[in-house]
Amino acid sequence: MKAHLEETADAATTVESLRLELERCQRELNDCHNRLNWFVGGPHHEPNLNDEAPD
Repeated sequence: MKAHLEETADAATTVESLRLELERCQRELNDCHNRLNWFVGGPHHEPNLNDEAPD
């Protein structure tokens, strides 16, 4: 029984770690997408006053 509880706790830790990594990767992908859109806005793209140059 104790081994099963330890396996469950290990699995929960792994799942949480993967969830946090996925969130980080999603934010990074979104940032890259925003930078790409900023760079390739094309001649018809008129930046708003809120548009910022990417880092």
